[in-house]
Amino acid sequence: MASATTTSFASLRFSSKLAAAAREHSAEMAQRGYFSHDSANGTSFDKRISRYYSISGKHYWSVGENLLWSSPDVDAVGALNMWLNSPEHRKILLTARWREIGLSAVHVASASGTYGGREVTIVTADFGVRRQRPRQIRRRFRVAIMICRGSLLLSRVGDTLFPRRL
Repeated sequence: MASATTTSFASLRFSSKLAAAAREHSAEMAQRGYFSHDSANGTSFDKRISRYYSISGKHYWSVGENLLWSSPDVDAVGALNMWLNSPEHRKILLTARWREIGLSAVHVASASGTYGGREVTIVTADFGVRRQRPRQIRRRFRVAIMICRGSLLLSRVGDTLFPRRL
């Protein structure tokens, strides 16, 4: 008897910041006639996305991206099926840590460069997760316990123990 494995994923929220990054990248690829995760000037995709989806003040930040172009057109179901049928793209789609998504589709009647003058639709999907630095719990007390022999001091601040050598 075969057993089915189910994986639970958190719901994705729409992110206007990730959508802006996706929109800018789709438009740039269409205008300049290239197809790559990197920007036309060579900037890596994570640095490009960070201009819109800020890292500052975050304890944890991670992004992923799927791209596709199709001629002449592609709908949402078609794009999703193409990504699901590609192991690399499927892995990004099914990454459980993503919490936000931004999407963009640009249609061009005659795209130059890589697209050979064809009518194309270029789709960018940017995924991300950001977590704030945990706020330090400020307490009016500190408990310090001196362990016998005086070689180790444990200071308890909030709910975290920080071992320190004397």
